[in-house]
Amino acid sequence: MLDTAVDVAQARGAAMTEVADAEPATATATVTAAAGDLVDWVGRTAATSGSITHTALDEDGAVLVSDATADPRTTGVVERAPEVRSVLAVPVAASTGGPGTRSVISLTRGAADEVFDSVEAEMLLGFAADATTAIELARGRRDREAVRVLEDREQLVLSLSQQVLQRIQRVGLALTSMASTAVPAVPDRLLAEVSELDEVTRSVRDTVFRAELADRARPRTARPRPSTGGWWVARGVGRVRGGLLCLRARG
Repeated sequence: MLDTAVDVAQARGAAMTEVADAEPATATATVTAAAGDLVDWVGRTAATSGSITHTALDEDGAVLVSDATADPRTTGVVERAPEVRSVLAVPVAASTGGPGTRSVISLTRGAADEVFDSVEAEMLLGFAADATTAIELARGRRDREAVRVLEDREQLVLSLSQQVLQRIQRVGLALTSMASTAVPAVPDRLLAEVSELDEVTRSVRDTVFRAELADRARPRTARPRPSTGGWWVARGVGRVRGGLLCLRARG
């Protein structure tokens, strides 16, 4: 995207700077993308107070600097790239960092190039609007993919819950059958069923509860409606296992 801006505007370099909402005196700008002569700026940070980035966000419009070496707002730019003379910066309505962040697109030209003018400023504002749309679309795709993954996992949890319930039912039928008999082998068979319930309990705890804890760490907007199937299975496991342990104690 920035490569296109460099080509269309005949600029030397371009950078997208992201700023977290904060007091201007303490806010820090981070270069999240760059192209042209500024491509190695990605990841660099700088204070925004008094900078061209801060000015663009504060005025919510294009900022033109004809001579970066003579303007205090571009001192940091010249320190990093002494060849820069003309700078054009515009704010972007959306940011890849999501809520709580804002971005600015900056273009640069050298001393041998023409300075940016108002026509190019209008062009870059239109480009920033297109960038906003692209960022919002990408964010929407990420959110939908996150929800889809969570829904798929919830379906797996529900499927596991059904399997666990079937195992519990089999154990219950086995205990019912043993309860109607009175042979010496009954205690050993009961202990075997207790071991089976132990394995089921571990399966529920390791899969269902771990998934629920992972969901709590995600943003609330990316979570599907929580399922209570796992909770009821775990509760049933606990009750049946408790009954088995009582039978074991009596034996």
